[in-house]
Amino acid sequence: MPATVREQILDALVTHFTGTAVSPYTITWSAVTRSPLAVKDRRKQYALSIMDEAEEKEAKTRQVHCSLTVAFMFWAMADIADNPSTVANTVLGEIQKKARSALFSTTETPPLEGKAVNIVEVSNDLMVDSEYDRQLMGRLVFLITYRHALADPTLVI
Repeated sequence: MPATVREQILDALVTHFTGTAVSPYTITWSAVTRSPLAVKDRRKQYALSIMDEAEEKEAKTRQVHCSLTVAFMFWAMADIADNPSTVANTVLGEIQKKARSALFSTTETPPLEGKAVNIVEVSNDLMVDSEYDRQLMGRLVFLITYRHALADPTLVI
């Protein structure tokens, strides 16, 4: 059975964040997964979990308009000389930029082109406990809108 549009979007996002960083990006993710990060992944320099959450749907004439909530959870290790807050904000900014480029890139073929209509960040949260905290965590939530056929969730409209 073909993958649903929702599944295609999530797979495209994981692929988009996987691999060696290419300018203008500076972070190469050690692990990118669609499940909660395992303890072993949290010990790597940079690890990212991309997980789908709630979805709202509205039936229209012969199509369904969908608003999918996707959470990006990251773990990063700061070096001793680095300011943890600065490192966390750098990672946050890179995820924001790369997630938006998945649909709106002008330098590469966007992997969500033809699948999604829009991607908007709705919130983010950083967890840096102290200036001595080297293990950083953060969460960004995006709302991705897309459409599929009323009778077939695998057919992009």
